[in-house]
Amino acid sequence: MRMHGLDPRPYAAPTDLVTAADVARWLHEIDDDDITGGDPMWLTISRLDARLDRERRQACRRGARYEITMARAFWRAGGGVQQMLALAHVQCAIAFRAAARQP
Repeated sequence: MRMHGLDPRPYAAPTDLVTAADVARWLHEIDDDDITGGDPMWLTISRLDARLDRERRQACRRGARYEITMARAFWRAGGGVQQMLALAHVQCAIAFRAAARQP
């Protein structure tokens, strides 16, 4: 069983900015006026920070839902080992929920 810990990247949506290449593509796609004639660069960086934080939180929430689903499956399977695995998934879910609430 592969435990993801607190890495939300496996739960990122296809349009989320996960890699540096994703961020570079986003910077090229935004309206040129946002960079050159309109918003100052600090505002563009602020928008990027806000988006990355929002996507991290969403990925953490998806990770928590996945871990709870896995915990239920192991718990229903019964037996000592399965229930111990279920508890490990619950711990991951709690950690993901806490990470989603972090500023």
